[in-house]
Amino acid sequence: MTRLIAATLALLLTCVSAFAQDTTGPIQQVLQEHRDTILKSSRTTIGPAIDAVADSGLPQAQAVLEAWSDKDMWLREADGLFFRAKKAEGGYALTDFDTGEVVGVFEKDALDQIKPNSGIRALIGTALVQFQLKDPDRPPRPAFSRGPRSMRRWWR
Repeated sequence: MTRLIAATLALLLTCVSAFAQDTTGPIQQVLQEHRDTILKSSRTTIGPAIDAVADSGLPQAQAVLEAWSDKDMWLREADGLFFRAKKAEGGYALTDFDTGEVVGVFEKDALDQIKPNSGIRALIGTALVQFQLKDPDRPPRPAFSRGPRSMRRWWR
């Protein structure tokens, strides 16, 4: 009887722990893998983190890179997760990168803003080029990019 109770408890604990495991989305997992690099980065060390996000193939990658470059990416200190933050009444509204949903409004003291320097922002900008080139809604290129003959009208 004791063995049956112990086996039942072990099975119950296994189910509970499996349910309680990481419920973060795929882009958050990529960010968490490179958390230390993102938080204490320099132009020479940040490359792998930027590449991991850009090469993830996830639809949220562009939004993460844009938020990071625009200094709109914040870390919630309580759990170490990354969010897009916008100033709101009572603090900052945090938006989950994976779902696009606002998860709540938090005071600034509970958050850390990720502030990439200009060198890191330049590397992020380079990584964003691939998304801009693939964008079906990108504006058409100017006429002079079609070759030297189309430039004649610009020189007259």
